[in-house]
Amino acid sequence: MHHNEIPKEVIDIEKAWSRLFHRWWFLHYLIGILGALSAVTVAANPQILLKVPYCLGVLAWISAICVSLLTFLEPKKRGRGYVAAWRLLHKAIGKYKYNKNPEKGVEHLFETIRKGEEIIANLDS
Repeated sequence: MHHNEIPKEVIDIEKAWSRLFHRWWFLHYLIGILGALSAVTVAANPQILLKVPYCLGVLAWISAICVSLLTFLEPKKRGRGYVAAWRLLHKAIGKYKYNKNPEKGVEHLFETIRKGEEIIANLDS
């Protein structure tokens, strides 16, 4: 079996795309859950919270802000883009490790990075 060393730049990009995927996905769930819990609480209009000044109003604003953030930031869409780019690069790295022609393999790795960057860049279109 033939084993090739992966260029550090490629490893760094793979790690960054994985990290960004996880951050966007976490943000998607955090904002979504916070917004949903706030909205449900306001809709339920619990009597105990009526005794706390401004509580339901603040929760209503939190819900509205969360919906706005989900709409404008699109964390789920961005997470999907980064994970698609990461998967593409991860697969290329796996092929490169056992490629019998390392020179051609390096070109393929950097071409894959370019394709991944296109995927990420197209998130805003």
